[in-house]
Amino acid sequence: MEEKRNPIAIIVTRFGEIKIELYPKEAPNTVNCFISLAKKGLFDHRKIRRIAPGFVLQPSYSDFEDER
Repeated sequence: MEEKRNPIAIIVTRFGEIKIELYPKEAPNTVNCFISLAKKGLFDHRKIRRIAPGFVLQPSYSDFEDER
C-alpha cells in the first residue's frame, strides 16, 4: 500500500521557489482554508510583509487594507 504524501505549496519569488509542506492530518482546517484561498488566487502577486524564520511568512494584503 502506498503512503499518502502531504500536499506541497510552492511560492514563486524573484529569488527562487519556496516549497512548503502542508500537514492536513495535524491542521485540517488551516490546510483546507489555505488551499481554498490559494486556488481562488488570493496569494497571487502579493508582496511579503513579514518573515519570521521557522514560524511565519506573511503576505501583504494592501488591496484590502487600503479599503479600511
